[in-house]
Amino acid sequence: MTAEMILNYTPEQPLLAVAVLLLLYALKSVTVIFPISALQLAVGHLFEPFSAFLLNLLGLGITLTLPYCIGKKRGASFIERKIQKYPRVQMIAEKQKKSPLFLSFFLRVIGCLPGDLVSMYLGACRIPYPTFLLGGLLGSGLHLVAYTVLGDSISEPGSPQFWISLGITVVLSIGTWLIHKMWNKTP
Repeated sequence: MTAEMILNYTPEQPLLAVAVLLLLYALKSVTVIFPISALQLAVGHLFEPFSAFLLNLLGLGITLTLPYCIGKKRGASFIERKIQKYPRVQMIAEKQKKSPLFLSFFLRVIGCLPGDLVSMYLGACRIPYPTFLLGGLLGSGLHLVAYTVLGDSISEPGSPQFWISLGITVVLSIGTWLIHKMWNKTP
């Protein structure tokens, strides 16, 4: 699902639009139908920047929370089976148990691991929820701001706001890709 599709199916009434978008954030947290960036762009386009930022922040909180709760409820054995494809998540978690806030932040800022899997794992590790949420929001914050601003300015492709937010988005994407490449080469 793309930002354009989300825009096409979002009601014009603001409160109803908010409800639909938050529902999409909840669906995003338990499926891989569309990237979170599509939601953040759509919200940035539909609402004024400050309102869009708050709505995207709330949506991100939902996207972080639902898989965390699943992981906490299901427990470590369920998650260990799920992360066999990503053993580095477990390796990092073992090294960072002394600093759960940094772990929650770091796993979000690198952006090269599936977010729902990270949230499930951290829930299964019983990282305190407030610590997990704060770290996750901070680690995802720059992406959230960049996509929100890009969504706000997407209909004005010549504006400085558009080019700055697009530049930040491209730098974040390339940086994430490079980290992912280095990550996968590390034994």
